[in-house]
Amino acid sequence: MRTALNRCMSSALAMLVFAGPTFGSSELFQREGGTLSAASVPVMSNGKLIGCQLSFDAIALDHTYRQGALIKVSGSSGMMATSNGMGVTVKIVVSAFDGDGVTLKPSPPSRAYLVGKDLRNNFDSLVDAAPSDQPGGWFAIYQARPAMEIVAEAVGQGELTFAFNQLNGNSDIQLKVDLSVESTNDAFEQVRSRKTIEDCAQCISTLATSGALQ
Repeated sequence: MRTALNRCMSSALAMLVFAGPTFGSSELFQREGGTLSAASVPVMSNGKLIGCQLSFDAIALDHTYRQGALIKVSGSSGMMATSNGMGVTVKIVVSAFDGDGVTLKPSPPSRAYLVGKDLRNNFDSLVDAAPSDQPGGWFAIYQARPAMEIVAEAVGQGELTFAFNQLNGNSDIQLKVDLSVESTNDAFEQVRSRKTIEDCAQCISTLATSGALQ
């Protein structure tokens, strides 16, 4: 199933590169990239809420490592309650076009973190990080602060920024995820709603009420 999904995504991205105006918003994606979808996912354990996660899929233009070529980026960030207190996870999965311009090839970053207002970020609060179990992925665990404040601000503003590198490079790509994009249709037109924002805000409120954020 994953192979079929990747094949469909490869074909869709190829359409973005080569398609003309008949594909609606595809020209915008080709020119600027954009969020394909965002979702709020509550994390449960033994019947209890232990975390609130924001997940996304996006297309980005890599001007840092690939001269503006399209890459597919998916990932998540979540507030998680553990036996050692609260922590924040960041996961980024990157796929880039192979030389044929159609096949997607995993291209894992070697760091990933969150960026907030005034470029404040949680880079220095890293606890642990490693390649994820998903090809092209990197998974990191951070101390609760300042990441929790960055996520809370992002929910209020409707936009969360991830930063990550490619090819073990020193420069970081900044990807702004539009939390109002619920999905993207076959014409690459974004379907917007406040569902993800409201669901995440409610999850954080419930988590706080349970005492997990203390």
